[in-house]
Amino acid sequence: MAASDVRLVGLELQLNVAALKTQVDALQAAVDAVDTVTSAWSFVGADGTLPTASAVKTQLAAYSVINASLTKAANTINDSITVVNAAA
Repeated sequence: MAASDVRLVGLELQLNVAALKTQVDALQAAVDAVDTVTSAWSFVGADGTLPTASAVKTQLAAYSVINASLTKAANTINDSITVVNAAA
């Protein structure tokens, strides 16, 4: 393996990990926010104590954003090349 390959892959890995750390920090705050709301919900007892459909829908939307963020692939050098070419 050539040094240029090691350098390129290592740099890409370093940048992707840094971006992932930033993303994870932001996701932690989002997860905490959903957890704060949903952990207060009670599903035992009368139906009148259930969370509203609107509240469930709101938290489901927030959860969907979190889930989509977790499944999003890391940025690759090809993504960056596309951005640079489009800006030129």
